[in-house]
Amino acid sequence: EQPLTPLALQATIDSVAHRELARAAVVDGATLLQNIGHVLPRALSSLHRVALVGPNAACAVGDESRPCGAQNAAMGGYTPKATPTQVRTVGDALLTRLPASVALDVVVETGDAGGIARAVNATTHADLAIVVLGDSSGSCGESEDRMSLDLIGNQLDLLDALVATHTPIVVVLVHGRPVTFGGSRASRWGSGGSNALL
Repeated sequence: EQPLTPLALQATIDSVAHRELARAAVVDGATLLQNIGHVLPRALSSLHRVALVGPNAACAVGDESRPCGAQNAAMGGYTPKATPTQVRTVGDALLTRLPASVALDVVVETGDAGGIARAVNATTHADLAIVVLGDSSGSCGESEDRMSLDLIGNQLDLLDALVATHTPIVVVLVHGRPVTFGGSRASRWGSGGSNALL
């Protein structure tokens, strides 16, 4: 009889004004943490091949029956089920900006040794690798306590392997809590490398 939120506000959900505000918050909230070797800014038109890798990079192709991990990670908890038009992944955004002359290799399934090997192969043959890491819908949220702030799963191993290719790497984090990089590993990534952490 007395709803906490006026029902009239339901019509404004996902409105153009809300989307513009959300986009402004993302742009204003993005922080460049490191820019080793001045890998950024980088003109996309100067590239021939880009590797887009990581569990939060894009939706897996071929099994649309599964939820998109990249979309779920971007939304966080307490968000209704997304539709492809509501949540754009880094891969979606990159495809709209990448010149037609630039080849794009996408490796999303990186949770095992075979996935890391595919990501390393794509990165080795690329002029630039964009690596999208961070939380999943099962690692950040209510009742999701952890003993460590390090990136979850094998993401540190993935990053180690990609840095070893010596291809310039841009790491994009999609997360809802502080993230650490395994202490001594992070110092190795910065020595003589060409990496950016966004």
